[in-house]
Amino acid sequence: MEENDEKYTWLEIPADTNYWLVRATGGKYYSDFLETSTISILNNKVSVQDINNSLEGNQATPLDGDVHALFANAYKYKNKHWVTNAARQADIFVNGMKNGDLVLVPSKSSNQFALGVVAGKAYDEDPDKLKERIHYAPLNGIGFSVSDAIKRRPVIWIKEISRQEFPPKLAWILTAHQTILPIGKNSHLINNLVSPLYVYKDELHLRAFSSKKEGLTLADWTSLSNFLKNSAADPDAEFKINMGADIHSPGFIELITSIQNYDYILNIVKTLWNATVDNHLNYPIGALAILSFLMGKEGRKQGLLQWLISVANNSEDLYQKHFTNKNKRKLANKSKQAAQVPLKIKDAGTSIELKSQKKNLDNQESQHGKKE
Repeated sequence: MEENDEKYTWLEIPADTNYWLVRATGGKYYSDFLETSTISILNNKVSVQDINNSLEGNQATPLDGDVHALFANAYKYKNKHWVTNAARQADIFVNGMKNGDLVLVPSKSSNQFALGVVAGKAYDEDPDKLKERIHYAPLNGIGFSVSDAIKRRPVIWIKEISRQEFPPKLAWILTAHQTILPIGKNSHLINNLVSPLYVYKDELHLRAFSSKKEGLTLADWTSLSNFLKNSAADPDAEFKINMGADIHSPGFIELITSIQNYDYILNIVKTLWNATVDNHLNYPIGALAILSFLMGKEGRKQGLLQWLISVANNSEDLYQKHFTNKNKRKLANKSKQAAQVPLKIKDAGTSIELKSQKKNLDNQESQHGKKE
């Protein structure tokens, strides 16, 4: 590997990232979450400010920082199980989540899943503004239910993922009923939904799609292994890249190596590049990560939240800035050998436009001062 790696950049998902399933009241407020770039939870009798005041010892009647006591006091008619569950959900929402955490929100009937990144502290929305928005929703052409929940957190949504693209090994979350549920044990599967190329815990991951519908024969596997080894352009690569595969067909091949050996994966990406992006004017967020990895200096080893914001600010000129016709021709030549193998880099889901979300985030910060 070359000592000077300044020309390379990559998306790094921090090792301390938490992963959450957040329900939009049975999917009722799914579209509202996407529209407002927020997530929210109900039970307005206890606010974010109430929880923060309690934890800081500012209560008129001290409750010793006990969120459970706040809910028990506000909802005296509810049973103990309800109070315990509601308090736990609120505590996670206000104190457990942090900037950069990844969030999955299922739509109604779980036909779609929104994947996003927590982008600020919890805050209380003005109830009067919410009532006004709900009142004028039909007049403003809003054809979905608007939540009146005041406890909110800003989120930058990366993409929507269809049920068909959703990993089968994550299907267990569809049977969970909690408003907020930690799903960190499946971090690997969720990371793969964020981008086909990323760094996590000092390992570089590349997820490539095999389109062969009838399955891969032993000969196919041999050919594929030789192709990847040759593309890596180093005889040591076959001993330093781990390869995993989804047994479904069509399915995915995942390559993992230490970040010190990133040039092996980089060479494979360059070989597969021409098959990755069909239309450079509308490539998905994962392809932007690959493009930045190949050509860009800006955003080198950025965390997920910072990287998304930089993409929102710079994506309009990213193609012209980093992917010249000369580079296109070089990669097109390399892709000729890739055409012999049914393999390409494929991003999951449909990307969600980032610039309007950045405006939502800026507006929320100016109104509520939630920067961490």
